[in-house]
Amino acid sequence: MINTTPQESADTFSIEDQIKAAIPNLRELETVGRAMSTQGVSLSDILSSCPPSDDLPAQAAAIASGYLQGMEAAARETDDGIRMELDRRRAELAALQRVNAVATSSLDETTVLNKVVNAVSDVMGVEVCSIYLRQGPNQLVLRATYGLNPSAVGLARLSIGEGLTGWAAQVGKPIAVSDVWLDARTKYLPETKEDDYHSILSAPITASGGEQILGVLNVQTKDCRSFTEDEMSFLEMIAGQLGLSIENARFYGQTDAQLRQKVNALTTLHQVVVAVASSLDPRQVLNTIARQALTLCQGDSSVILARQGQGLRVVAHCGDGDLEHREFVEDIARTAIQQGLHQLKPLPNTEDGARHILLCVPLRGHGSTYGALAVYGKADQEFDSETSDLLTDFACEAAMSVENAQLHQATQKSLEAKSVLLSELHHRVKNNLQTVASLLSLALRHSKSEEASQTLRESYNRVRSIAAAHDLLSRQLIGVTTIGEVALKVIELIEPTIQGRGAIRFVTEGDAIELETREATTLAILLNELLTNALRHGLRGRESGVVKVSYGRQGSEIWVTVADDGNGLPAEFTMSKNKGLGLSIVRTLVEADLHGQVHWAGEGGARFTLTFCPPATSQSRAQAVSRN
Repeated sequence: MINTTPQESADTFSIEDQIKAAIPNLRELETVGRAMSTQGVSLSDILSSCPPSDDLPAQAAAIASGYLQGMEAAARETDDGIRMELDRRRAELAALQRVNAVATSSLDETTVLNKVVNAVSDVMGVEVCSIYLRQGPNQLVLRATYGLNPSAVGLARLSIGEGLTGWAAQVGKPIAVSDVWLDARTKYLPETKEDDYHSILSAPITASGGEQILGVLNVQTKDCRSFTEDEMSFLEMIAGQLGLSIENARFYGQTDAQLRQKVNALTTLHQVVVAVASSLDPRQVLNTIARQALTLCQGDSSVILARQGQGLRVVAHCGDGDLEHREFVEDIARTAIQQGLHQLKPLPNTEDGARHILLCVPLRGHGSTYGALAVYGKADQEFDSETSDLLTDFACEAAMSVENAQLHQATQKSLEAKSVLLSELHHRVKNNLQTVASLLSLALRHSKSEEASQTLRESYNRVRSIAAAHDLLSRQLIGVTTIGEVALKVIELIEPTIQGRGAIRFVTEGDAIELETREATTLAILLNELLTNALRHGLRGRESGVVKVSYGRQGSEIWVTVADDGNGLPAEFTMSKNKGLGLSIVRTLVEADLHGQVHWAGEGGARFTLTFCPPATSQSRAQAVSRN
């Protein structure tokens, strides 16, 4: 007698009770299997709780089928969540790149503003986008709009601190209001005809390292919309890039030689920022920042110091020789970080006796300071205010690039962890299916009826085919495998069943077409049925022959063909009139699961072709692979 704890007895009784209540209804047993899979109960524990019965194999298969459905549903949910996060990140990056391209496409201020409002309204899905620019010390003027009355451009005006737009300019931070008509700060401007719009998100347009307010970028919607933190950060990044573009355009419009020099410096700054933002590898980003800082300042060497606890550590260094005056540089870096301002100090006791200046600026991102960027000047080189401001602006953009790289690295690690979990899930499903296959095999060995033995043998092969698909998925990229790999795995399982017919060959041919979890497991069953049908009927009584599995893509459809050079099909053959279980399974799975069709031909051997359209995510991934 086996001793169990009260808890174990209660759990076992609960499982047995549910199974007994469902017997003999196989559909209800499937429901029990699905429910148990969501509760974390192992399949072996469930099956061991089945009461002895002549129908035990069928009951076990029903429970296992339901258990598999539950596990596949959990796998799809995990897979969809990962994919949605990746798609969202890609869409956000593409939108930012589009707006950035528009903002830097011209040096004419009016052209830039009009292009930006159109692009922002499109990528953010809002009805209105407007830009108010500062005019004089205390006034904002509408300079461009998409959605509001175009006649109000140049006429609509607000004071700093007046209305929600003026408030955003005054506090220098984004403001989001879901219904402006319920907010006491709202200022109604009749000339804009904005009566129908309720929600607003306002972001200050800044320049010169974020210290100067150039204006405000607004988006509005008719519905009462609560803008997310991601949307606020996105609009704030656009406003920062727009500020740089506006400043660039204004300086370019001046004829003074000094302002022209500033334009060239800003152009260089933009090119340097693009170079820094071209990578998402944290180490490469830091090295690029150090290298490009020398390009901007024409200095002797540069160093990046990152905050680590209460101290600083060197994370990147560019220049000849070792890092000099390290303690002195760390003291200056601490001052720059604490004050949030650039520092200019002469280096003490230089080896060549010449005067060398150290320019150090803080690396400030969104709400935090990463560390400091320091540039060593060449002998007797002076850093003027223009150079200091330029390096400060560059440091702000560089800090955001470092944050993006760190975020990307964290996301990649998270995705890798989820990929491992998904792989483990497929591995456990495969193991559970192998347990079912073992039970079927055991029942097969004890079966005395040829008809029952045939049914058990077919069920055994089907379960092994599904397990083979999950085995492949457990080794691949986040729940993805290829048609060719599934075909080879199913053939590998079938080949031992044709012992004594060694002259029969299997051939596979086709492109590398990816399948996700649902399509892969369904295709494994379909190939098992069609290959078994070809051996049992097409090549009946023959010691040699060829069975070929070919596949490809035509437009948006995937096609898979199983053909043999055997006896062919009867002239009157149709899928609807065929009474065989195997082909009935093929027809049902293709139409119900893959939403496709089955085509056949019987001349020169039997040939069955399956056609279906994969999910949109599989198609987009296949197109990306073909482009690369």
